[in-house]
Amino acid sequence: MGEPVQVSGLRRPDVRITANRPDIGPDPQRAPLHGGLRSDAGVLRIGTLVLSLPPGMTQPRGGAVIATGCVEAGRMIVDTLRSDLQVSSRRASSEAGKCG
Repeated sequence: MGEPVQVSGLRRPDVRITANRPDIGPDPQRAPLHGGLRSDAGVLRIGTLVLSLPPGMTQPRGGAVIATGCVEAGRMIVDTLRSDLQVSSRRASSEAGKCG
């Protein structure tokens, strides 16, 4: 298996993104995780990964989030959890442009 990478890209006029700069990624055990937050019977998940929040941490209201923490035994012990505002704003602007 290869090393984790981060890929930067530029959006073309036709809306597609061209990846133009791969960088060595962060430690996969500490990498930020982007995705849709959901709760299955009170268990928080991003994709199939279970999230364990520390006592007192509040969760953003659904939607796209960014979580950081340590992944151990198929579970992320969360340090930070916040809304992914870039994804939320892209969704809002694409929804605003739809007709009908």
